[in-house]
Amino acid sequence: MNSIARSLVILGWLAACSKGADAPPPPPAEPATPVTNPATNPVTKVGVFEGPLGGPMRLPTRLVAGPDGLVFVSDPGLDRVWGFRSGVVDMVLTGLDRPLGVAVAGQRLLVGNAGRRNVELYDLTTRSLVGELADIGLPNALAVQGDDLYVADSHADQVLRFSLTDRRLLGRIGAPGSGPGELRFPAGVAVDADRVVVADQGNHRVQIFSRDGKFLQMFGAPIPELATVPGDHAGRFTRVQAVALIRDRIYVLDSFHGRVQAFDFEGQLVGGAGQRGRCASCFGLALDISRSARDSLLATDSDHGRWVELPAPL
Repeated sequence: MNSIARSLVILGWLAACSKGADAPPPPPAEPATPVTNPATNPVTKVGVFEGPLGGPMRLPTRLVAGPDGLVFVSDPGLDRVWGFRSGVVDMVLTGLDRPLGVAVAGQRLLVGNAGRRNVELYDLTTRSLVGELADIGLPNALAVQGDDLYVADSHADQVLRFSLTDRRLLGRIGAPGSGPGELRFPAGVAVDADRVVVADQGNHRVQIFSRDGKFLQMFGAPIPELATVPGDHAGRFTRVQAVALIRDRIYVLDSFHGRVQAFDFEGQLVGGAGQRGRCASCFGLALDISRSARDSLLATDSDHGRWVELPAPL
């Protein structure tokens, strides 16, 4: 299967998760002792923390910088989240069910399971399950700011806001549609002290909301079908997959073109980098971007089975 065909298969499968489609079967799980399952928690199947495991990643999808130099990468192809330190596997969380979105809140790792339709909270110190947020259609991307968790639910066409203190649903951002403030398959979310930025994939744009969900602005448009020169792509998107906030820039990943574009908070294009291809500096299929602990840009490259670090600003 060539790179383009494989990319379309992967993107179609990720989108189909919201419709209950079956994922490729994972390999048999290694035997291990399950993490603690609190009696008050309704989760019946829980993840298992393992030491370093060999073998390559199958489908690196979402990633987030964690404490103590860790980088966590979700791999729905193997039903795992990998934990890297200095580019080397340090720990692996197995026993998941199509893990997609990942986030970190202090010493807690948050994992969105498409198969279990939930977000699970794991304590990195005790390596145990400490909670669950249930009944989420497709937890495609996660972002944390303070005590709030934002979940891009691609199935519901909304971003859900939860309290991490008591796990209550605090509100919903957006509604299905194509008008201002409406979303179609939100695929990514990033948050800072003032704003919530959403990758509105189905509408080929980026939308910005206040922390409590008030629509503020939007930018972007579809790339024309016959576009043949780079200038036709500037400020436009085919498949908006992820967003990241670093200092005064909004970084937007278009996974179809393997390109990251940088915008200011007014939506003006200020830079960009990346292209699809098989060269060492090219993306095969980039599925996420995230801010690193040192304000660089992290990105997954599914086709090449890796994650990479890019300088910022672009």
